[in-house]
Order: sequence, then structure tokens, then C-alpha cells
Amino acid sequence: MMKTFNERLQIVAADARQAAWPDQPAPPGFAARVAARAVDQFQGSGAAAWERLAVQMVWCALTLLVVCAALNAPYLRRASLLDCAVQEPMMRLMWSL
Repeated sequence: MMKTFNERLQIVAADARQAAWPDQPAPPGFAARVAARAVDQFQGSGAAAWERLAVQMVWCALTLLVVCAALNAPYLRRASLLDCAVQEPMMRLMWSL
């Protein structure tokens, strides 16, 4: 397989060396139009960039919230442990008054 690939590559390279260049160059202003389109496509207002950044941050925050909720779900089901942790300091506070 590799041998046939190398043979084909040599044939294609030889053909490329012997190929004639096109007689006509690109039309006048072609490069400028392509460059202008590229700049136009990627250029945006500062407000749009901040809006995209804000939307991305909201999605990141929501993803982080879901992950944290999923990781803490087993602890939220044990209400008795949570009640003891809250009741004991409250009882001490009440008795100290």
C-alpha cells in the first residue's frame, strides 16, 4: 500500500513540475475584495462581543450549577444529618441567652 502511494506521489509531483502556469492572473481587485469580506465577516461591534461573552459566561455558570447540584444530590436526601447540624448550634445559642 505504501509503495503504491509513493509511486503515485512521484507521478503527481512530476506532472505538477511540468504543468504550465495559467495565462490569466486573478482579476484586478480580487485579493482586496476577498480581504474586505474576511474583515467584514469577523469584525463586529464591541457591544456584540460583550454580549457573546456574557452569554457564554451564563452558560458556564448554569453548567457549573448543574454539576454542583448533581454532586451534592446524595447529601440533600439525608435530611436528618442536615437537621442535626442546624439544630445543635441553634440550641446552644438559645441556652446561652
